[in-house]
Amino acid sequence: RRRRCRYREGMTVASLDDTEWVRPKPGRRGYRNDVILAIVLAVCATGSLVLYRTTGGFDESPFWHSLIWVAAMTLPLAFRRRWPEIVGVTVAAAFMIGAIAGIMELLFSNIALFISIYSIGAWSRSRRIAILVRSIIVGGMFVWLFWSTIVLSNVQIEATGFSADGPFSEYVAYSLINVITNLLYFGGAWYFGSSAYRSATSA
Repeated sequence: RRRRCRYREGMTVASLDDTEWVRPKPGRRGYRNDVILAIVLAVCATGSLVLYRTTGGFDESPFWHSLIWVAAMTLPLAFRRRWPEIVGVTVAAAFMIGAIAGIMELLFSNIALFISIYSIGAWSRSRRIAILVRSIIVGGMFVWLFWSTIVLSNVQIEATGFSADGPFSEYVAYSLINVITNLLYFGGAWYFGSSAYRSATSA
């Protein structure tokens, strides 16, 4: 069915059967704000990383490795509205690499990942691609979560000190909290990103 759209300044529309409204790109101010956001997150993540390392209980990798990871987690957000899908995949990959490498910064890295997934929903030029890329990222994260929960259960039980005895043990409760937290986290990034796009269509 052919969709009819009103033409507005800066709006890209078409009349083919499978076309959709395309959100206008932001102006220079919007791109400048993205650069500022990326720099602020990079500085904050570096500071948080130093605090984590100062505790002595986390991250024994060389500090320059951690700085490269911080840059990969935060600086791509400077392009989050230009190329949201590429930024989302890059940040998600950096997040997983950092976790596997044992780089501990759990605050601003999670904020950066949330923003990157949100940006795909809010700024992708195609709804189909937005759904596909977010599904790959979120699906990959949950596969990784379940793998670490089940396959690495013995390692995690030893690390956390939780008991695994009984059908609803301390470790099972800990794992359920992780699953629920991630459902809310990724669901929120998905929902708010899509809501932002829908709001833009009616603006």
